[in-house]
Amino acid sequence: MPNSRLTVEPSDLRQLVAHRESVQASDPLEAVHKHFSKHEYEFMLVLDGEHFVGLCERQKIGMVLGARFGFAMHSRQPVREAMLPEATIIKINQPLAEVLATTFSRPNSRLYDDVVLLDEADGVLGVIFSRTLVRLQNGLFLEKILQLESQQRELNKKNEQMEGEVSLVFEDPLEEREAAISGMRTRAARSSLSAACSTEAKMASASRWAMVRGGMTEDFAARVGQRLSSLTSWLDG
Repeated sequence: MPNSRLTVEPSDLRQLVAHRESVQASDPLEAVHKHFSKHEYEFMLVLDGEHFVGLCERQKIGMVLGARFGFAMHSRQPVREAMLPEATIIKINQPLAEVLATTFSRPNSRLYDDVVLLDEADGVLGVIFSRTLVRLQNGLFLEKILQLESQQRELNKKNEQMEGEVSLVFEDPLEEREAAISGMRTRAARSSLSAACSTEAKMASASRWAMVRGGMTEDFAARVGQRLSSLTSWLDG
């Protein structure tokens, strides 16, 4: 019997096989009913020799024989006439995802029927419980969820590390950074204006000399001196 706690994807679908109980298609319902009494399985394989032809169900055969006059009328009826209308068949080489998709896309009337596993040559390998596939699918879902949660934790950890590294690079408060930038601008401005004052001084000296040479008014020299005095006071402050 398969492991009822199976939660890991099997490498071989034969690991899921529960049993190979079978009857021949020509067996009468009375004999099939007795065969069911020897085990607890709900479904059995119906074979024609070694060839699979269908599934028979304990409940259905019990209802046929248990009806009024049912045993007298149907006990000798071959089981091929009382098989399930349709059986779900999967092949040994099918991917597990395809097996699960096929199994759980069945209509409600057949959703819990057991599944028949065949090999590449259509040889019968056995019966797989539907509940085994349900447990397997749940186990795979849980495994994927745990993997995603683990990946999320690793991602959160890396994000926290990156945030810590960034905070070390920019550990100074914003106001201090702005004050430093403002100081740099002020020093640059004063340096530029100092150079300008030097230029103005040269201009004033040249102007006074030109005044003497050209006869310019004293008023022009006074205005130049006033401008120099103003710039020098700002630099000293």
